[in-house]
Amino acid sequence: MGCRGNKNLNQMIDRSNDICKEFVSIEYPGKIVNYEQCLETLGGIKALRSACSQEEDCEEKKYLELRWCPKNPFEHPIQARPVKVHNLLLQVKKEEEKKKEEDTLCSFKIKEYKVLGIIKKTYRFRDMFDLQYNTYASPFVKMWNASVVPLEFDSLDLFSISKEKDDLNNLDLPVPSVFSRTKIPHNYWYRQNPSLIKVQRDSKLRLINKSKAPKIWSISVSWETETIPKEPHIKLSNVSEQNIQNILDLLKTLFEERPIWTRRAILYKINEKDPEICVYLKYALAYVAYHWRSGPWRDTYVKYGIDPRTDQKYRFFQTVSFTYRPSENLDNINISPQEKEERNSPIFTGQTLYQQTRIFQISDITDCLLVQLLNKIPLRTKANFKNGWFKSTLFDKFKLIMKQKFKALSEGRIPSDIEFVKILERSNDVSSSSSTEDEVNKTKFDNSTIHKEPNARVNALMKNFLQKIGNFQDDDFYDNEDDTFDDIFGDD
Repeated sequence: MGCRGNKNLNQMIDRSNDICKEFVSIEYPGKIVNYEQCLETLGGIKALRSACSQEEDCEEKKYLELRWCPKNPFEHPIQARPVKVHNLLLQVKKEEEKKKEEDTLCSFKIKEYKVLGIIKKTYRFRDMFDLQYNTYASPFVKMWNASVVPLEFDSLDLFSISKEKDDLNNLDLPVPSVFSRTKIPHNYWYRQNPSLIKVQRDSKLRLINKSKAPKIWSISVSWETETIPKEPHIKLSNVSEQNIQNILDLLKTLFEERPIWTRRAILYKINEKDPEICVYLKYALAYVAYHWRSGPWRDTYVKYGIDPRTDQKYRFFQTVSFTYRPSENLDNINISPQEKEERNSPIFTGQTLYQQTRIFQISDITDCLLVQLLNKIPLRTKANFKNGWFKSTLFDKFKLIMKQKFKALSEGRIPSDIEFVKILERSNDVSSSSSTEDEVNKTKFDNSTIHKEPNARVNALMKNFLQKIGNFQDDDFYDNEDDTFDDIFGDD
């Protein structure tokens, strides 16, 4: 309620009035038309006296309960909690007047006022009303109200349970005491996503998320794919950002030098020139190359229009992948930034551990023993799924030696070529391939030979072995195009 004028409230209070009387106020959540019905919804005079007579230091607070239908015992009431306040109770006589347009404070004039007392406690209803269920049409509730609610001994005889079979589609069940477990209203702060914009497309209103990352329209193919893509995806938009254009120019140069790359090799090359644009690589690759997800070129990016299954010259870009368990002794080794960069290199030298690289291309293998063996492996007339253009028997030896070299590096030592004598001496018999790795693992080597060059026996053995390969290239066992072996590159 507002007051007209700028008079101070302290000047309006008649200090001669007795303001020592204390009152209890109730903030009733509704318009009061009938005071008797209003008191009945609060529990009657008895409930009000019990709440008002409660002492302030009482630990057990007395709550007022509001029931819109007091005669319905199944109705869930709403509670009012007492709150300490320091207010004045005024009796005001007002004089009605017409409201003026510029008057927004009040529409009446105070004629007479009087301070009746002090309000130190008020009851406020802040809980939400629960859902209510009308039980007037329930036969069970009618019988319950007539027999049990009066709490009289004679009326209990009226209570009985019907033995007739109930209608399952319309069961007369007791009403639950509470429907909703939420009492306090929550502000969910619902608002429109600020990153959404409305765009009119094709006479339809669409919502577009501006903060959503752009979709990468990269193309991936499997070994069974008959036709490889010759150009980027049709939905790939034009390059708009300068950073993507810069890395795109660099990628075009790299794919002119070499048509097939691994992601690690591309990152290594880009880091040498401009490390800051590496974060845009995933967006730029889709413009220049497609991805192989299976086969001998798995996890490589190939220039659009090139199918490595059609020409033997692409055998040097096949991948060799395997897993290993890093040694715990290498976890806390302090390495220089230069050594760290070398360990991220895609080149396999047989001397350095590449913790981040698990996939190598044939052209990136520079180990002398592996290169000599690779140059003598006979080729197929048609690439297959497992070994690509290389025939299986010698290529399995190649992969096994490479795996053992990598495993030795992960254990913290540089392997010597003499460790692989048994693999080179073994005949080209498929049946003995399963026991080769066990033989290497059981062999104990002297630490003094680890850092030495291969002795004369290894050189002679390698020379004799390579000469025999030339005689066996035309043998029948090289013509088996459907060789299938267990994957030797699984977990150790």
